[in-house]
Amino acid sequence: MPVSAVALVALFSAAVQLEGATSCPRPDLVADRLTRLLSAEGARQQRPDRARLWEQDGDLVVLLERWDGVLIGTRRFPRTYACEDLAYAAAVSLADWESDVHPEFAPNVIARANPASVFAAAPLPPPPAPGRWKLNAGAAVALGGSLDTPAAAGGAVVGAWLTPSDGRRVSLRAEMEGQSTRQIALEYGDAAWRRWTLGVGVERSFLASPENGGGWFRWFALVRLAWLEMHGKGFTLNRSDGTFDPGAAVGTRAVLARGRWTSWLELAASWWPVRQTVQANGVGDVGRLPAVEAFVRFGLGLGSAR
Repeated sequence: MPVSAVALVALFSAAVQLEGATSCPRPDLVADRLTRLLSAEGARQQRPDRARLWEQDGDLVVLLERWDGVLIGTRRFPRTYACEDLAYAAAVSLADWESDVHPEFAPNVIARANPASVFAAAPLPPPPAPGRWKLNAGAAVALGGSLDTPAAAGGAVVGAWLTPSDGRRVSLRAEMEGQSTRQIALEYGDAAWRRWTLGVGVERSFLASPENGGGWFRWFALVRLAWLEMHGKGFTLNRSDGTFDPGAAVGTRAVLARGRWTSWLELAASWWPVRQTVQANGVGDVGRLPAVEAFVRFGLGLGSAR
């Protein structure tokens, strides 16, 4: 069964409705384990209970509600175990809770051992409200420069991510970047410039491996607007100018999460389609600024930054 934004699985004529978009374990894997623990005879209730799976602060959270919204049970499992083990532990918890509120299940529940004996259960905060977003932020240092005409530069970036708390892999991303001055040699002199940039866009994971401690690989795409400062050096008459400069950026990011702290390494490439020209002595163009650049960034932040 493919994992969609919200996966809905009906068990035993809708005895339990299981919702979730987790990748480890997948909702259908938990559903399969749960079908082996509950009896079909006990699943004939008119109104199904509702189970939910989601990821929170690097852990797997399992919740079971009665059909009328009354909370039956919640549990948190650390994501440092194999997906098969997490699926089993979640299914045992759900089956155990179901047998408590529906006695008809009890004689048919297999392996009623408390899964807390396998996984230590931590205190569980209230489940996130539907549609709630969490904010993460961080800062990075950058090193790179122009590619079409080589010119090295450094920089600093402050970024923020808005991520849905329901387990979806897409985040909204915003960043502010400042670059050091760089320069290129032109006829009769040099051109120096720097950019102060604001970027907004999306970021999405394409590979997640929560079993190994919380590593993610992600791609991102941003639209950018920069304030471009330019000035000449070595000309008979040096000119300075400033203008807004639109652009776009794409890149990949590898993130390592440890508790509330994250670190990441990313490669970002930018394109500035408006070819900015350099003038000297007020008598025409003497060159153009490079249009393509790439930077490697190393960052630290609070939150999962996913």
